[in-house]
Amino acid sequence: MKTLRSKIFIFISLLLILPAIPLSYFTMQLLDKSYSIGVNDRVESALDGALNLSAEYYRLQKERLNSEIEEQTQKNEFSHDEIIKELKSEFKNIDVLISLKEHIQKDNQLVNPGLISKFLKENKQNIIWPSADRTVLFALSQIKKNSILQVRYNLPMVFKEGAPQIQEINQIYKTLGLVRGNIRNSFLYTFLLIYGIGLILALSISYFISKKITRPIEELKEATTKIGQGDLDYKIDVGGKDEFSGLANAFNNMTGELQTNQQQILQLEKMATWQQLARRLAHEIKNPLTPIQLMAQQMRDTYKGDDQAYKKMLDECSEIIEDEVGSLKNLVKEFSDFARLPEFNPEKQNIAALISTIKKLYLQANIETVLPDGPVELSFDYDHLKRVLINLVDNALAASGENSPVRIELAKKENGVEIFVSDQGEGISSENVKKIFEPYFSTKRSGVGLGLAIVKKIIEEHGGKISVESDLGEGTVFKISLFLE
Repeated sequence: MKTLRSKIFIFISLLLILPAIPLSYFTMQLLDKSYSIGVNDRVESALDGALNLSAEYYRLQKERLNSEIEEQTQKNEFSHDEIIKELKSEFKNIDVLISLKEHIQKDNQLVNPGLISKFLKENKQNIIWPSADRTVLFALSQIKKNSILQVRYNLPMVFKEGAPQIQEINQIYKTLGLVRGNIRNSFLYTFLLIYGIGLILALSISYFISKKITRPIEELKEATTKIGQGDLDYKIDVGGKDEFSGLANAFNNMTGELQTNQQQILQLEKMATWQQLARRLAHEIKNPLTPIQLMAQQMRDTYKGDDQAYKKMLDECSEIIEDEVGSLKNLVKEFSDFARLPEFNPEKQNIAALISTIKKLYLQANIETVLPDGPVELSFDYDHLKRVLINLVDNALAASGENSPVRIELAKKENGVEIFVSDQGEGISSENVKKIFEPYFSTKRSGVGLGLAIVKKIIEEHGGKISVESDLGEGTVFKISLFLE
């Protein structure tokens, strides 16, 4: 059975492990393909182009601003206001401020004061530089040797928002390209770790399932071995409501039926043996009885002497012989009845009427009957069942004292009737109750113990059951169960 359990465990394990190989392969292929869709030369070229385009746009704007400032500052005929007006007409989002050199540190400033100081110290004509994020251009330029032009040009919003994003995305993209192998391996290791944990759990569950499947089979194997050894009392523990539980119940029912059938077979074999013995005894005893009885009568009738004492003794001996022959004939009749009962002929009739008839046979005895209202129709052999009730009533009267009541009760059931014959006698011990229906078992001084054996045989021929309940000192109750057809 362990081999079967191992096979089930290996089979389930292979079902769990084998799919992991193609699954991991196709997963990695899908990962690589998905990665290659987003990270490839075309995307990288497009991002580099966008970054270059952004840089070119920035360069052109810077050159344009520088060119316009140089052009405006070289026009001596323009006033400061006209220069500011011209610059604002050329550029959007531009702030322009012109201050005298001596007042530049005091006036409002568009450019960082440190850069202004550096510009004045180096005495350059003009200078342009970007902000740290390259979204703003700052410019300083000298006008007519005594004024300074300050310019702050905010590049268009699209450029301000798009350029940093392009640069950031390009950096992320290049980083992804560098860590592509690490991401792939990390995903693979994570997949294997999760799958490994799931596999361990699945294998544990598969072992539990294989054990649960094979355990009932092992119990069934052990049970069949026990039954084969003759232990029909062995039962399989039944738990749950699955197919194995149903099989165990069926097996237990089968062993119960086998045990019942075995007991019935043993009882039938035992009964057949006793019947054969009774038939042989009846034959062997019956043959010499008539000659013995005739010889005793002849001895008494042929004596013609005058010896009264001898004649008296002869009469007494003849009478004793005839009485004993009569007893032996009754015994032979019991043997014959037990060996071969009359033919069983059931007919549908009123069983309550039969019980009333039984009561009339014992007018001198204290017989109580409890009967349902109206007739109780049932199929039975009148003579056979009458013999059963007479036997049980005789036994009850013999076990009870004078005037002690014997009760016969008839009760209707859904599937038949029950007849109870009870007395208030001394009762029967538990040891004798077990043997009371066996042939030739009797607790009475007279009789050979065939009466209750015949009773049981008749009831079984009716398809019924008979049982007895008794306790010493508390009387005895015989219960007959007869069933509808």
